[in-house]
Amino acid sequence: MHYSSIYRNWTDRGVLLRDALLDLVAGVVPVPDTGDLEADLLELTDGVLDLYQTPVGRILLSTTRSAEEALVDFHSAYWDLRLEALSAIIDRAVECVRCRRPATVG
Repeated sequence: MHYSSIYRNWTDRGVLLRDALLDLVAGVVPVPDTGDLEADLLELTDGVLDLYQTPVGRILLSTTRSAEEALVDFHSAYWDLRLEALSAIIDRAVECVRCRRPATVG
């Protein structure tokens, strides 16, 4: 692929790096769905911690010291992904509790 093709889709290397890292992280640490809140939270935490032990994870952590605009955007987008994952797990747990409640008559 020629570099002009890349710059047609991404304005600079920082934006390209941000998008590539976000795609990679989304696939590496999937949102678990075991049916058990504690197990899901532990599995997600273990997945994130395992990621940080890899070369890619170390790159993710090193980007926290960068003031480059695209990487600052990456941090925001990365934490949005992590919060979405947590929200999905908690929303499922809340729905599960609601399903188990007996109907009230009233």
